Formats: sequence, structure tokens, C-alpha cells
Amino acid sequence: MNKKRIRVLLIDDNSDEVRLIQEILKEDDTVKFELEHASQFLLGLEYLKEKRFDVLLLDLNVPDNGGLHMLSQVRTQSPKLPIVVLTGFIDEVTGTKAVQAGAQDYLVKEEVNYKLLARSIRYAIEHKRVEEELRTVNESLECRVAERTSALAKANTELRMKVAEHKEMEEEIKLLQTMTFAIVEAEDFSSTLGIVLRKVCEATGWVYGEAWLISPDGKYLEYCVAWHRDPKKMEEIKQDSKMLAFSPECGLPGRVWSLKKPEWMIESMVRRNFPHAEFCKKFGFKAAMGIPVVTNDEVIAVLTFFMQEQRDEDERLTRLISSVATQLSVVIHRKMIEDALRISEGKYRLLLENLPQRIFYKDKSLVYVSCNRNLAADFHIRPDEITGKTDYDFFPKELAEKYRAVDKQIMESGQTDEREEEYSKDGQELIIRIVRTPVKDEKGAVIGILGIFWDITEKVILQREAERSRHLASLGELAAGVGHEINNPITGVINCAQILLNKSSEGSKEKDLARRIIKEGDRIANIVHSLLSFTRPDSEKKNIINMHGILSDTLTLIESQLRKEGITMKLDISQKLPEILAHPQQIQQVFLSIINNARYALNQKYPETHDNKIFEISGEETTMNNNAYVKIIFCDHGTGIPAEMRDKVINPFFTTKYSNKGIGLGLSISHTIIRNHGGKLMIDSREGEYTKIIIMLPRYSS
Repeated sequence: MNKKRIRVLLIDDNSDEVRLIQEILKEDDTVKFELEHASQFLLGLEYLKEKRFDVLLLDLNVPDNGGLHMLSQVRTQSPKLPIVVLTGFIDEVTGTKAVQAGAQDYLVKEEVNYKLLARSIRYAIEHKRVEEELRTVNESLECRVAERTSALAKANTELRMKVAEHKEMEEEIKLLQTMTFAIVEAEDFSSTLGIVLRKVCEATGWVYGEAWLISPDGKYLEYCVAWHRDPKKMEEIKQDSKMLAFSPECGLPGRVWSLKKPEWMIESMVRRNFPHAEFCKKFGFKAAMGIPVVTNDEVIAVLTFFMQEQRDEDERLTRLISSVATQLSVVIHRKMIEDALRISEGKYRLLLENLPQRIFYKDKSLVYVSCNRNLAADFHIRPDEITGKTDYDFFPKELAEKYRAVDKQIMESGQTDEREEEYSKDGQELIIRIVRTPVKDEKGAVIGILGIFWDITEKVILQREAERSRHLASLGELAAGVGHEINNPITGVINCAQILLNKSSEGSKEKDLARRIIKEGDRIANIVHSLLSFTRPDSEKKNIINMHGILSDTLTLIESQLRKEGITMKLDISQKLPEILAHPQQIQQVFLSIINNARYALNQKYPETHDNKIFEISGEETTMNNNAYVKIIFCDHGTGIPAEMRDKVINPFFTTKYSNKGIGLGLSISHTIIRNHGGKLMIDSREGEYTKIIIMLPRYSS
């Protein structure tokens, strides 16, 4: 589809800002902006002489000129050209003066985005077009008036009639124009009606006016707003009017509502038909007029006016105000709808903002349109600042791409999706339950995605801990029995095998069998020892230890094995890491278990030496829930853990190794040790790429 072309001239001496504006305008996918640039004002004027532009972007501070007088020079040379002033400073006074001097808009550069700039350019062009149309209309009107005046000059009678008609038309147009401009700026429906009352009274000499609206149940008219020449008197009458209601045919407002046409009442009728006649008498009202505001053949409001002179019905005045009311009915009705939408939107916004869940809406391009306050708080922005942003602005690339892939899947399927996902908030990894549902237009086409999610991290952790506790309880019972039933006989087996080993000659079949018996017996004893670690009382006294030191001691035990297997070791542990309060042997046991798992994964993926056969250990101080921790990260680039197994690897007897390589207690014991130290053991892994084991231990504080 061919895009609409808009030719833009930019007068600005700052090349960086020129490039920025070029890039901003390129982001608009509905219009093709063709930008030309002049770094000096006089050069820009030459461009205006030689070429046709749709709009001018003007910096009021360029090397060869500056100030608001630049606007008058441009308007003199190109009076029909829309102008948008760009400035680097927020100055409402200068902005107002610029608009008064002929600019259509005034923008601060650092606040400009493509939507704002594009909208401002369109507004400037449209505003100028409307001005030109109005000017053409006025010129046409003046031409018509001149023609009619010339024709009316032939006959005095005809002249008087035409002059009167012209005067009435001018009054109507003037009144309509002043009210239209004022209504456009009105904040709500009530303010709109207040403006109409004031403008009509000022233009026609009526002293007091009221507006009445149909009640929600449609049974009566109720007070909306009033205007009086004297504010003190208006307040007195208004308080009484608020207590009134008019059914059809009741009083002047009721009659106008029922008949759907204007009504004029003289003094006697006012005092007889108007409910607060005493006030009319008190303030000297002697004539009244009611005008319906009708749209789609339905009365949406009734306007009533009063004056202090006795006056018979003035058909011209009635016709004038009725004509104005008819032409304004569309605008007034739109304001009424806007009010209803604003109230409705306010109710839904109140509901959304008070829900504890996070809620968002994305368009079909997966760009954020809106969100509630809770989600904005997670991103440390205001809710309105999310518009135009994507997941890449808030999440790591990997997580953002994962979210977008799910969103695209939902867009294609058109089906609601509910799942558990990872979520990052302030550097903390959470688990959320998220529901995404496609948003469809009236034709059924998907135009966006609505999402709602809530934090279930604590719930999931409690569920996992409960399940793990049940495993450990069962294991504890098993371990106690196994320890007593197996330890003694296996010790006897090992001792007998040792005697056989000592008495057998070197190289004999008996000596080989004895060694095998001792080896397998030791393996059984080690398994029993691991099982008993779950039930053994924690009697060892904790000491203040340095994390760098215990890691160094651990690596000393296994460093030669790492070198032998061709594993490259990268260590980033500061000696200044805070101290922790812990059992040194237990923490060393955890580290050895994690390192051995990493060795196994790397050797499975790279049996020989390889550039990516890397094992990294890093450490840092961090905070979580306002508490200080020492965080140690073990990262290998080995086989990784399948996603479906990630939550199971810390369960007792669960292992991803071959049956003769492990029994599935290492991580389970490590998790128990870290938990008993008040810390956390977390796993992050992607199958075939990496595994990260993250240990968080509380910092020691005296």
C-alpha cells in the first residue's frame, strides 16, 4: 500500500538532532516523511522559495537568526505553510507566544517521540488547512454579502430585509463560532453546557440560563448547570433549582422536552408554569424561553433562559438560538459520550489498579499499549510510560525472546494460554502463573494480547519443599535402618577381604578378588555414609569462614584432576568477599559435589580437550529481601539439564548419570546442607548449553 507523502523542511543547526528527527520520522509506518534540512535560517527561506513543503520544523535558535520574529518572516514569505516550533527548553511562555505568532504547535526536543512528532505534524497541516478553509469560507461569505448588498441597493425594502437576514446570519455564525471553539476546550459535558448558557446569554442579553438533563431512568429532567450575570444571585437560584425535577409537560423544561420544540413564555405564564416562580418574581424575571438540544430525534438536554424585561415572543431570536442548538447538538452529544466513556474508563481503571495481579495489553506487533500500576512498579516506570515499549526494554534478551515466541503462538492460534513462567524483578528470579488471551476485533481478527499474571514463587517453593521433605523423611527412616543393618556386616566383609589380600601372593586370582571385594565394600560403606548424613544430628559447631579460602582448599583437592581432563578453570573470587558462619567441611562437601557434577557434564560433552570445555566459578556480595548474602556461581558449558528434569535433580536418588556413575544423593545432600545454613541453592540450565548452580549464603554479621 502506498504511504501518504509529507514533505518536511527542518531548519536546525544541530546535526545530531537532525539525525534524531530523521530516525523518529522513519518509525511512522503510516506516512512517508520526506525530510530536507537547512542549517541556517536564510538558507531555509531560499528552500521555501524554490520548493514546495507541507510543513516547517523550525528551531528558534540558529546561528544566523533567532527569536519569535523568525515566524513573521516565514509567514510573510509562505503564509500558507504550517509551522511547528522545536526548542531545547521547556518554556510555556515562549510556546504560547510562538503559537500566537503563527506557529501551529510547539514541541520540546527531548520529549519528542515518533508518535508525538508525527501527530504534531499532522495537526499542524490539518490546522492550517482548516484555517485556509475558514479563510476561503469567510472570503466567500464576504463575496456573497457584497453581491447581496449590491442587489439590495436596488430597492430599499429588499435592502432592509437582506440586511436583517445578513445580520441574523452573522450573529448565528459568530455565536456558533465562539461557542464551538469554547466547547472544544471544555473538559466535560457539564462544562460544555455551561459554556453554551454563558455564550447565549452574553450574545442575546438574557440574564439567566439553566441546563436540564434527562435522568438515568428517563422519567424526569434534573438540574445540570446554570449561569447568571450576577454570580451571587446565580448561587442562590442554583441551590433551589437543584431540588427540582420536571416530568414531561411539567413547567417550561418539561413542555420543551415533551414537544421537542422551542417554547416562549411571557410573565404571566412564567409565574403560573414555572415551579420556582417566587424566585422569578424576586429577581424580576418577566420572560422565559426553552430550547431543546436534539440529536437523532431524541432530546438530550433542555436549555432555559430568562430576562428581566416583559417581551413578546421574538421569532428571530428563537430561530437563532434553536439553529445554534441544532448545530451544536452533535458536539454536545459527543461530549456526553466522552463523559460516559471517561466515567466507564475510570471505573475499569480503578478496578485494574486495585487488583494485586500484573496486567498488560500488547498490540499485534507485540508492542506494549498499556499496563496497570503494579506491573509499571516492577519496571520502575509510570503506567503511561510503557506505551511503545517491548519486552526487550525490560527483560534479558533470552527471556524477552521466550515471551515473544509464546505471544506469537497465541496470536496464530487465537486461543487462550495459561502456564507457569520465569519472571525477573529487580534482579530476582520469580515463578509466575500467567494467562494470555488474544484480543479480537468485531470481525474476529486478532489485534493484540491481554495478559494477567501473579507471583506463585512462594507457593511453588513450599510445594517443592513439602515434597522434598516427604522424600527426606522416608529416606531418613530408610537410612536409620540401613545404617544398622548394613554397616556391621559390610565392615566384616571388608576386614575379611583385607586378610585375604594380605595373605595372597601378588598377581594371584585371590588377591585380585580381594581388591574387588574391598573396592565394592567401600562403595557400599560410602553410600551408607551418605544416607546417614540425612539423619545424623548437626552437632558440629559453626565457624566464621572466608569463602575465598574454603574454595581454594576445595580446588586444591581436585585441581590436578581438572587439568588431567583438559578442563579450563576460570576463577573470579575476590579475597574481600564477606565472611559467612558455616561448617567448613559441609560447605566443602557441597563444593566438591557440584564440581564433580560439572566435570561429568563437561567430559560427557567433550571427551577430549576442547576450547569450550570451560568451568567458571565467580562470587559476589548481593542482597535479597533486604538481607545481605554471599553468592557463588558455578557454571559449566557441558551437557546441561533437560527442562523436565530441572526440578527433580535435587530429589534423593534422582540422577542423570549412568547407573555406575552416581546414586543421586549429591545435590540432594548439598541442598539440605545449604538450607540448614539459611541459604538457597538454585539451578539454571539449558540442555546442551550450560548449567549454573547458584549458592546464596547469609553474610556473617557480628
